[in-house]
Formats: sequence, structure tokens, C-alpha cells
Amino acid sequence: MNIRKLDEGALEFRDIDRVLLGFPTGINTRRFSRIDTVALRKSMGSIFIGENPASPWPIEQFIEYQGKMVALGPWVEDSLPFDRVPLNPTVLLKLMRAIRSLKSGGFPLNGLYSRAIRWLPDTNVLLYPPKLAEWMREFYPPEKWIHPDLKGEGAWSFSLGVLSWTVLTGKDPFRNENAVLRRERIRRAVLPSLPSLIQELDGAAADTIIQSLTGSKRERPSVDEWDELLRRWTRTGIKRRLTARAVKEGRRKAVRQSRSAESVLIMRRWFRQFGWKLFSVLLIGVLIVVSAFSPLKKALATPITAGMAPIQIAATYYEAINSMQSDTLNAILARSADRQDLRIVNMLYVSGMVRESYEGIGTPPRASDWIRDGRPELPPGLFPWGVSDLRLEILGKDRVVARYLFWAPPSEEAVEMPVPIARIDILTFAQRRKSWKISGIDRRVIDAE
Repeated sequence: MNIRKLDEGALEFRDIDRVLLGFPTGINTRRFSRIDTVALRKSMGSIFIGENPASPWPIEQFIEYQGKMVALGPWVEDSLPFDRVPLNPTVLLKLMRAIRSLKSGGFPLNGLYSRAIRWLPDTNVLLYPPKLAEWMREFYPPEKWIHPDLKGEGAWSFSLGVLSWTVLTGKDPFRNENAVLRRERIRRAVLPSLPSLIQELDGAAADTIIQSLTGSKRERPSVDEWDELLRRWTRTGIKRRLTARAVKEGRRKAVRQSRSAESVLIMRRWFRQFGWKLFSVLLIGVLIVVSAFSPLKKALATPITAGMAPIQIAATYYEAINSMQSDTLNAILARSADRQDLRIVNMLYVSGMVRESYEGIGTPPRASDWIRDGRPELPPGLFPWGVSDLRLEILGKDRVVARYLFWAPPSEEAVEMPVPIARIDILTFAQRRKSWKISGIDRRVIDAE
């Protein structure tokens, strides 16, 4: 047995009396042992040569190579990986046959996964088994031809748009950014103005390409529309003649539009990383200044806790934490009391508003409500907040003990649900002229059972 690496996407396997073409799956041996190989073998690859009917390319066996599994199928001479053949309209039109086969066959491969495609002589196409290619995508970096959200025909339309843009401009429409930033750019449809790059491109072709990259799921061009465009492109071209003045004016207008969209994206990224923190500090500062200039009004107002017993005030205090009511917390706490809870509520409330504005992440749900509703799954970046399982007990005339679980806000990088902190607070009350106030909080953390 002899194995020779042809390139990153293929191996040559030689046995005593046969030669096979290998497809590196990226799957390690341990994980592969749990895969239903019978189902994978039923997913046939295809060979497209000219206008002839597609020929099957089956998986004949699997072997281990350098700790990873390789799928072996019939040998095909002189095949090349997808990125080794220069793209042009004729090549894209030949690729359409494979795309149509995938679409009509209901294969799970959504969009162009270039590792599953190899070029044969005369730009004929070898398509590896789509089901296997779709399954093993997680073991290789995301590809620029794939939309992070689309499936079906819309996904193929996006891939064809990226390919066509690359053929026309020689560049990636969404830039060569890391996977996270690229997904954001794709989802927000921020890309250069195509008319500014190719002024002579006719309107219908430009609309099809741009719509495939930025339109909604229903608005993206169909495979049939792409087939029509590529046939027109190969026969008569998709560029028009323009005067030098028209080219100059079109470029100027398009550049302005492109810069505006790019500025919005850059500003959003800055605010996501730094801005919400700065805005939070400024807003808290404004709240402090406003509260500092209204002492007379507060002095004359009737306290919200007037007539309440200490245990009632304690219940109101923890309810205010859950509801992020900083005014209520401030009114309940005496000047000598620890104001850590108030500071956390202020910061969390302000940062929540800012993140909701710039990132679409809403206000944290109350932990008690979240538990009552059966602990449903929350959107990414959102976690329960506040006090749950509260039990209050009177220790004397001026003391109350509170036992509860505190769901603290996690760090910005957290992705898993936080674990609540079990606490015991001993609240000491002092009677002022009109009401009781919390003058001290003796807080202890205990092991949660």
C-alpha cells in the first residue's frame, strides 16, 4: 500500500492492483468510529464532462492517514483543486451543471464548498459526495463562498455572487477578515460599491450580483437567473461603453456611498468594543450630577418606605435589585451603608441599554422569572440577573437576615450560563425622622447546595 499527497484536497492511493483517489475528510479516527459509514457511502459523488449525463463517483472504502480518515473512490486523472484554475465566465458556466445537479438532487450542501469540487481537464468537474462534504465542513476553516445563514437556492446564489464579483474585480467582496468579522460584514451587507469598481458593468448584471450578496432570502436571484446571466456573459459580455465623464461621475458617487457604509460598520465595531463602556461611564456621571443638584426636592419628599417595617423594606430592597430601580435602592440605603448593589445596578442597567441599541442584546431577564418559566434557553450574550429563592427572617427590632441566590452578571467573554452565588445578608436598620433605612449590610457567601 502506497499513499502520495497530491495537494491539500486529494491523495493518490496505490494498492497491489488498483489506484484510487483519496478525499481527506479531516475527521479523526476516534470520532469516525461513531459515524454511520453506510449512509455516507450512499451519498454519491458525480463527474460532469461536457454535456454528457453525470457519471457517479462512489466511495469505495475509508482508510486512516496521519491520524485522519480519508474517503477513497475511483481514480481520476489530472484533477486539480478548485483554487488552481483561474476563474472566468466560461468556468462559472460549466460549474452551473454541478450546482443544478445538487439543487435538483436535494443534497444538503448549501452553497459552494470548494473542497468538495475538483477540476478535470477542459474544466470539467468532479464533485465529491455532498453529504460527506457537508458533514466534514466543521473540521476546516469557513470558506468565503459560504453564507453563514442561508440554505438552499439562496445559498447558491450568494456563492455565485462572490465568484462573479471575484472574476470582475479580482478581489473578495467582503474582504479577507477573520471569520467573526466576515460574518458581521456579510449579515450587514457592507461591501464596496460595484459600480465604483467596474463602471462599464451593465445595470442588469450589477443588480443580479449585488442582490445575490445583499438581498433577503426571497429576493436573491434564482439558479435559473444566474444561468441566464452567465450565458449572456460568455456570449456577448456584460459591459457597456461609457464616456470618460460618465465613468468619472459614476465612480465619485459610488465611492461616497461605499465610504458611508464602511464608516457605519467601523463605528459599530468601535462601540461594541469600547463605546458602550464609555457611554455607560458618561451616563452614570450625568445621573450623579442630576441627583446632586436636587437635594432639596429629595429632602422635602415623603420617603417611599414611610410606614414600612424593616422586613418590608428588606423585601422592597431585593425587589429593586431585580428590577434595577436605582432610585428605590438609593432611598432605602442610609449614607453610611455599603452601596455596592446600587453601583452594580447602575452599571448593568446603562450597559444593557447601550448594548441593546448597538448590538441588539436586550435587558437581562429577572432570575426569579427565568426560573419560574422553566429556565428557557436565552439568546447568546444574555444571562439571568438578580435575586432568586429569597427568604427573610426578623432577628430583632432593627435587624433582618436575608438568604438568597444571586445571579451575577458574567464577564463579557462568558458563553456558558453563570452559576448563582449563595448569600446570607444581615441587614441592620436605623430609624430616621420619617422612616427606617438600611444602615449596614453584613454579607457572607456560602456554598450552594
